[in-house]
Amino acid sequence: MLIYWKPGTNQVLEQGNYDQVVLEATRKIQKWGETELHLQNDFLEQFIQEKTNEFAGSYLKLKLPYQTLEECRGHIDTFNAQYGDVVTIFPYDRWVWRQRLETIQYSDYDYDGVTIINTLVDQKDHKTSTFEFMN
Repeated sequence: MLIYWKPGTNQVLEQGNYDQVVLEATRKIQKWGETELHLQNDFLEQFIQEKTNEFAGSYLKLKLPYQTLEECRGHIDTFNAQYGDVVTIFPYDRWVWRQRLETIQYSDYDYDGVTIINTLVDQKDHKTSTFEFMN
């Protein structure tokens, strides 16, 4: 199942809810750009695009080997309970905790994987970071 997870807040969303959250954020960004920053034309469009990408990039798109949102949320909650402090300490250095997120251990010899699909926006230096690991 595909979900979107926002590290730090532990928010888990399905595709439709994620799309709605991004749309609402885009509207707020546009309103802010127009009313508070008085941006127009290309400057406004660029501002909206950049800030929307930053917001959308704060969510991880995950493919989990579960059938329901509750099962996915249970896995993410378990991960967050174990590694939430590390995620909070290293929110932008995702390599520190990514491997733990990608591995589901059911027993000593039974493993499954979580696939992280999207490219993440690193808020620290506003660059897009693509993570590639070999397991």
